[in-house]
Amino acid sequence: MEKARPKRPVGAFLIMVALGLAVYACSFIKFPANSIIPDYTTWLSQIASGNFFAKIAWAFADWAEPCYQATALGGILMILGCIISLQIGKKSKMTFGVCYGTGLFYKILVAQLIAIIGSGFLYQGMFQNKDITFVPTFIAVASFTPAIILTYGGEWRKVITAGILGILCGCPFAYFTYAHFVKPWGLPGCVAWVTPMIVMGFVGIEVCRVLPWMKRQRSDPEKPAPEKKEDVVVPGQPNIPEMNGLWFVKRVFTDFSEPNFYGNELSGLLFVLGGVITVFLNPKNPCNGDGNLFLAILASQILASAFGIFLYWHRYFELGWYNTFVPLASLTPAFLLFYGTSFHVLITAAIIGAVFMPPVADWIGRTVAKHHAGYIGSVLAMWILPIVFISAFNYIPGFGC
Repeated sequence: MEKARPKRPVGAFLIMVALGLAVYACSFIKFPANSIIPDYTTWLSQIASGNFFAKIAWAFADWAEPCYQATALGGILMILGCIISLQIGKKSKMTFGVCYGTGLFYKILVAQLIAIIGSGFLYQGMFQNKDITFVPTFIAVASFTPAIILTYGGEWRKVITAGILGILCGCPFAYFTYAHFVKPWGLPGCVAWVTPMIVMGFVGIEVCRVLPWMKRQRSDPEKPAPEKKEDVVVPGQPNIPEMNGLWFVKRVFTDFSEPNFYGNELSGLLFVLGGVITVFLNPKNPCNGDGNLFLAILASQILASAFGIFLYWHRYFELGWYNTFVPLASLTPAFLLFYGTSFHVLITAAIIGAVFMPPVADWIGRTVAKHHAGYIGSVLAMWILPIVFISAFNYIPGFGC
């Protein structure tokens, strides 16, 4: 007998929509000019001058950058949320686990740290160039570095390999794409950031096949999976409770940690709280120095996630997971950066992202890129749809006209 699909939680959906609208209302507040932490411009100058603490803050902010938020506190709390979830997971059974229940969180984290620290050291000169206002050192956190670990496993040689590839192929490739193609052609910035993710997904991860120490993990579809031993407990295993209102709310916050391959509700919630607290510490710190824009983007992301999960509720029931996080890391915030934070822009960005991006990402992942890294469908959707929709909306009154 097939299990009946639970009804869509209208109440939880309305609560998250109300939360998104409340955050948007807060984006109009004129926050006091606190200087508990440095503003964005000062932060960059401190990094350029070699300030150790400024560099550390930038490194942790890279964990928040995939969602266009770039706050050090948000990044720290995202990592802390995963650690807490792993520690209490056996007792509380976090709904969505950590790193999809693979038990590879700490290996992924180490590889990400290698990539971020190495990038910060190797590309220090970019911070000293006054013409550069953003250095995309975050690329490796949200793409091929964790994907390599999930694909090939967490042995230390593989972790180090993933970290080194993140250093060499993330930041320079992304900035080259931005400086020579995206900026001159007026394309969304996310196109530059996901281009190395796509290339490394198709090429880099496959190149690892020829490295003698990079044998694929048991998740390789070409090899039969070994039988699981019932007495083996894997840290971070997800619980699968009934899909209800609480599940819905948790799923919205989980979407904020998905770009980093964590997929954990507590991590996403603490990440969001860290960003909001940063606005109060200094509204000129987050989002390239615009705390009000930060809140507008956050509001659009909450709405996009809520709309997507509600709309594709049946896909979550059928598949257990769906790509509703994709607009949060691409089209939805890109719309606001392009067209401003007016209410009609916010709602349009959230709806278009929620409606179109998850099924396109899912279709690409299951067809075009089914033999490649699992995240390829998501990043290709992040590359294609922002170009298509923003190019089209440039000719629509109230947006580009």
